[in-house]
Amino acid sequence: MKRILRALTAALAFTAFAGSVLAADQPTGYSPTGELLKKEQDLKAKVQKKEGEATEKAMKKESEIKSKKQLQEDKLKAKQKKADDLKKMKEQGKKDINDLTNIK
Repeated sequence: MKRILRALTAALAFTAFAGSVLAADQPTGYSPTGELLKKEQDLKAKVQKKEGEATEKAMKKESEIKSKKQLQEDKLKAKQKKADDLKKMKEQGKKDINDLTNIK
């Protein structure tokens, strides 16, 4: 029984030692953590680029909307001014007619 226990202990120790040696003997260029970090950085860069593009697009649309709104307001003001001018001309015409009829 002691022999079997010693053999098992020796086999277990040998296996643990061999496993640690093999684990320590990885190629130096390979680093799963490094690759994952690089992929994460690449993804972050892509996300930032897309966010920047989306922000740029939104700002462009917002400026277009503002310019269209300003143009509509200008047109409305022009129409209002024209209507006011016509109203003043009508009133002036009526005054002139009243003045002429009062003179006679």
